[in-house]
Amino acid sequence: MDMLNEYGDRYSGELEDGSAPLDEGAVRDLPSLGDQRHSANHASLEGPGGLDDTASQTNPAQNDPGSSDNHDGRGVDADASQTVAQNSARAAEVEYKAFLDEGDSSLLQLRSTEAHGGVCALTFSPCLTRVAAGFEDGVVLVWNATSRHQERQLLGHEDSICSLVFSPDGAVLVSGSRDSHIVVWNAVSGDEVSRLKGHDGFVCALAFSPDGRRLASASVDFTVRLWDWASAELLATSVNHDAMVMSVAFSPDGTRIASASADCCARIFDARTLDVLAVLDEHEAVVYAIAFSPDGERVVTSSDDESIKIWNGRTGVNYLTIRAHEGGSVWESVFSADGRRVMSVGSDGAVKIWGSHDGESVDAISRADEVVNAPTFSPDGRFAAAGTKDNMVCVWDTATCKQVGCFDGHTDSVTRLRLSRDGSRIVSASDDGTVRIHTVGSRGAH
Repeated sequence: MDMLNEYGDRYSGELEDGSAPLDEGAVRDLPSLGDQRHSANHASLEGPGGLDDTASQTNPAQNDPGSSDNHDGRGVDADASQTVAQNSARAAEVEYKAFLDEGDSSLLQLRSTEAHGGVCALTFSPCLTRVAAGFEDGVVLVWNATSRHQERQLLGHEDSICSLVFSPDGAVLVSGSRDSHIVVWNAVSGDEVSRLKGHDGFVCALAFSPDGRRLASASVDFTVRLWDWASAELLATSVNHDAMVMSVAFSPDGTRIASASADCCARIFDARTLDVLAVLDEHEAVVYAIAFSPDGERVVTSSDDESIKIWNGRTGVNYLTIRAHEGGSVWESVFSADGRRVMSVGSDGAVKIWGSHDGESVDAISRADEVVNAPTFSPDGRFAAAGTKDNMVCVWDTATCKQVGCFDGHTDSVTRLRLSRDGSRIVSASDDGTVRIHTVGSRGAH
């Protein structure tokens, strides 16, 4: 919601918005990064041994352009939130217990976060091998999720990064920044593959097509743009929204793109031309997010008007309105893996589950007085996580509504969270100046 607070007056006059405790888990420090100072204009890539040549697969966090411009990057892709099922095969399925005593919390220590200005985004690589964190100063740090060693820093953006996505195969990482640029990185070498220019304002959201060939971007400049990221060619531009576009998503079959905007509308576009297929205009306030159902036949929108709405994903007909969080904004909603349920999180701090066909309340996996910060879902909707009043990070199974893990270690408010696709790992950032990887311990976990 920071984007609305900072840019609301400029772009829309009406904008406003604003584990079981780690019983036995070890906390391990990564190599100290505290003495490093980063400049957004620094041409070199620092870190242990410079930029590592080992393959890096990271999810939506933030990265900065390096110094190399002459890499074709073919065969390298991006976007963790669009990760295809086969790329998750390397991630072991985890059997959960109510209060897991085998949980593990690994500390990625940033001893001088003042130099970065705070964590803006976090993400996992599709295969859970790496974690990336993006900062307000435009720096992105990437760690190996197993060894906890820093593998790279990507520098080059002139302002903080608002969005970060990996290709379905994790070979390409794309960063969108407040400097209005989108940078495509080779996640293996860290080289800049291409720089996508055209937006006139910061880039709020990014999404890859399921095949990884196209990239959609949404911006505070009211536009949605479609790119061939490898060639840096702008394929299409939509100027249909009347305020900043806050969310963008591809349908599972790659034929449609959906967007959500501060103009109180959502839209569905043809994914080849960005021609408008449907306008979803029944919300009464800012629409923060939009997501497709697993079969692509429905979309769910989350709004500042206290509601979530479920629509036909092709025609835009409104099927259902749920007053999900009365007295507060709905920040995010997502379908369960089978499409039968919808989970929502809101400014009231509650995480709720609803029937996606009848709107009946199924359960609340957390009460409003428990959750205070950063509620989020795994990409498949199977798990939810949030920071609590006592600086813990808790995880729930959304099918059973039971808590499956709760992690301590942070000494101040949890500000950012990201769940891996299979829910087995969580990365968290805190005002205490640390980034932590939490592994939900169980038999077979790794």
